[in-house]
Amino acid sequence: MHKNAKEDLRVRLKFIVLEYAKLSGSTKACRELDVPRSSFYRMEKKYEAEGPSGLYRKKPIPFSHPQKTFPEIFGKI
Repeated sequence: MHKNAKEDLRVRLKFIVLEYAKLSGSTKACRELDVPRSSFYRMEKKYEAEGPSGLYRKKPIPFSHPQKTFPEIFGKI
């Protein structure tokens, strides 16, 4: 299966879980669809903040780079 197709299926599953939880409640939806509640609340938070694009995985971004040029030095160049 193609990498993007797998990601699309994961997003659909997350969306289904969120929609089912609106109808039956979060506890029942998590129990029936075998999703940990901690994961459900994380999905819900991202969906409320970013919409459907929040359900996609994001690439990890480093907070710092060991060979980064400091702004003071960069300004002198």
